[in-house]
Amino acid sequence: MVSRLLLANDLIIRLFDVVASRMVRKFEDHTDRVTDMCFSEDGKWLLSSSVDGSLRVWHVIVARQIDALHVDVSVTALSLSPNMDILATSHVDQNGVYLWVNQSMFFGSFKGRFLCKWKASCEC
Repeated sequence: MVSRLLLANDLIIRLFDVVASRMVRKFEDHTDRVTDMCFSEDGKWLLSSSVDGSLRVWHVIVARQIDALHVDVSVTALSLSPNMDILATSHVDQNGVYLWVNQSMFFGSFKGRFLCKWKASCEC
């Protein structure tokens, strides 16, 4: 399946099969504009961030949210490492990059929770 994501003003993320020309999944729960999205390397997870301060992890196959974080400062960009153990985020008016570890990779089954964070400062 060749897919494409679409965002509209209704705050719903839609996944389309471009070959079949139809919507195949819908992800909704953000309460403000979505700022970034990325897929996991295996295509099973979709991560999205929003101005509402949320960072959501979606299971693509079942179109269900499997995790969510709320932060004080809106996420402007995110990137997931290929082996899905580290998530990097940048935030509004913040210098540096936040790194989040996927605890399920190290401490057993936490359903993919990204709970521990470190801030690696950068001089930009």
